[in-house]
Amino acid sequence: MVSMTARSSVAAALVFAAALGLIIGSAPAWCLCVGFAAVAWRILVARGRLFRPKRRTGMRFLLGAITALLVVAVAVTFRTLSGLGAGTALLVVMGALKVLESRSRRDDAIVIGVALFLLLAAGLAGQALWRLPLYLLTLWGACAAMAWRRSRCTATSHSASASRPWPALSPEQSTRW
Repeated sequence: MVSMTARSSVAAALVFAAALGLIIGSAPAWCLCVGFAAVAWRILVARGRLFRPKRRTGMRFLLGAITALLVVAVAVTFRTLSGLGAGTALLVVMGALKVLESRSRRDDAIVIGVALFLLLAAGLAGQALWRLPLYLLTLWGACAAMAWRRSRCTATSHSASASRPWPALSPEQSTRW
């Protein structure tokens, strides 16, 4: 059985994968391979097929080195770091790194946000009418993943006000309004 935390991570990873699918024509193949490999790893970890590496002192240095290597690879591929193609490639590889190192609800929200920015990049790159249902389906998936993440947040809290999506006002605050 998969926990609520794992389901939220899988939902965020699947939304990221759907956004990757929309930019297949406008990003280099190696960037897409990195992105899809990160999504596959995240799903396998969430399902318990692979074990998440433990936090160690050198892990931040390793992630920093991988980040620098990927930025250099994008710069070599495009000969620039600006523009729609290079920006999309950077967003893909940085989103893939975030998928790899995500551990909390906030990280899942960031992955979903990256997927939404990839959706915008896909809309800028390809504006054919037949792609509109794919864009809407990915947008719906991102909204559903955010709602899933939010419901997991409120389901773990035991207070009576946790079911409300807005903050409760104290009596002092309500008299000021």
